[in-house]
Amino acid sequence: MIIAIVGAGPAGAFLAEILSKRGFDCLLFDPRGVWEKPCGGGIPGRALERYKFLLSDDTHPKQIIKRITLFSLKKACLSLELDRPFCIYARKDLNRLLIERAAQAGARLVKQKVVDVGRNGAWRITTSDGKDSTADILIGADGANSIVRQKLLGPIPAGDFAVTLGYNVPGDGGHEVLIQFLEDFSGYLWAFPRIDHINFGVVNKVGETASVDLRRMINDFISEYCQRTGVDLQMDKAQFYGAKVPMLGARSWRSLKACGDDWALVGDAAGFVDPLTSEGIYFAMRSAEILADAIISGEITSFQRRWKKDFGREFKWGSLWMNYFYHGSLLGRSIIDWMIKLSNSHRGFRSVAANVLAGNQNYSTLGLDLLLRLPFK
Repeated sequence: MIIAIVGAGPAGAFLAEILSKRGFDCLLFDPRGVWEKPCGGGIPGRALERYKFLLSDDTHPKQIIKRITLFSLKKACLSLELDRPFCIYARKDLNRLLIERAAQAGARLVKQKVVDVGRNGAWRITTSDGKDSTADILIGADGANSIVRQKLLGPIPAGDFAVTLGYNVPGDGGHEVLIQFLEDFSGYLWAFPRIDHINFGVVNKVGETASVDLRRMINDFISEYCQRTGVDLQMDKAQFYGAKVPMLGARSWRSLKACGDDWALVGDAAGFVDPLTSEGIYFAMRSAEILADAIISGEITSFQRRWKKDFGREFKWGSLWMNYFYHGSLLGRSIIDWMIKLSNSHRGFRSVAANVLAGNQNYSTLGLDLLLRLPFK
């Protein structure tokens, strides 16, 4: 059986590895192969615990994070020492690792851009060099602007995106992540240290803030970072980036379709991105793993039920929490300021805050977890 996987990011490459090991003939289409995707590259503890090779591999550089420090607009500060591992890859290094593993398992990388897909019995995949390939199953793992999704379902609705932009700047950021929250702002700014540079970025719900203002915010954040840390940055060698990432609302999660008759979507192409933190690497790999199980079982359409059971409820709750987290207030103080205040004075809240920021918190139990940690005593 031939499986065409469009996109060789974490979802596509990992799916190709799993299925190739089980004897499927996987064609992995990606014009760039190894490339630096515009994102932070943070990998949460639950991904490292489930996919242990991400942490144990010593041939592809990564930065181990020991602390996350966050600031609010009112300069409230919270530093969290992490109990569970958290690491950051440059995306070109992560992609290289996963593509190499897929190739070693037997997957065939086709370094061509897919420009069209169609079906007349078997799937037809047309690439930019004018050639056609055929496959029994078609998988869209080609990101937020997925051509596979556009052909089969239509694009992700315009209101279900966030915009992210920033810089990769040479410099030594140590082992600490810095996050800055702003008032009434659906997103945050970050500084993610990598092996040989620091990834600075901002993410914000599309249409909420003008691009020129986002760029001003990230420039101001970098200046404050240098003052705060004393790190000497080589801004003349900084590389600017910008992209869109899915940020689905609660209504979209309820109606989301990710598979059909001999086709499926995974990772960003499906919209599988944490609606609160915009973390997507764990869900890219987890959705690939779940889809592989469905294909191996011979029931690809069971993927819809399987992903909903695994993380669908969590995403629905995350989308509901998102507006309250970023825009909510209590007694004249923002929810984020309350989180910082309570976390600084209560160990239970610190634990929940660390899990949320490190991508390890299940949002369907977030309310209960906070309630159980209320400082009644």
